[in-house]
Amino acid sequence: MPVTTSAGTGQPVSHAAARLADVDGLIDRAQPHDAEDRLAAGAFVWLDLENPGDRRLRAFGVSLGMNDQALQALTAVSQRPSFDVAGDSIRAVVPSSSEGRDTGDALGIHVVFTERFLVTTHSEPCRA
Repeated sequence: MPVTTSAGTGQPVSHAAARLADVDGLIDRAQPHDAEDRLAAGAFVWLDLENPGDRRLRAFGVSLGMNDQALQALTAVSQRPSFDVAGDSIRAVVPSSSEGRDTGDALGIHVVFTERFLVTTHSEPCRA
């Protein structure tokens, strides 16, 4: 199943980042095995992805046990706020603050939240 980038364009992006945040607010760069290791240890995982691209998004999805429908929720082309409950997850698109952007030019952040993890994706740098 092909998915688009978080930018929604399907085009290569200039910057990509993956970060894991812990309950103490510490943020580390992440690889898919890092998320899988934290889940296996019983820790709650917050994974933040900036322009992950298809392959990387799929790799992180596999490490978290996400299905195709959840991955599609993270890449849907939408900047409009939305909220949906699907199975054991909550999926949403929420606007970020417009700090550093033109007024009214909010960045849509895609969210999938479950009992074990939170995944956020966005197309531009965004402060936690």
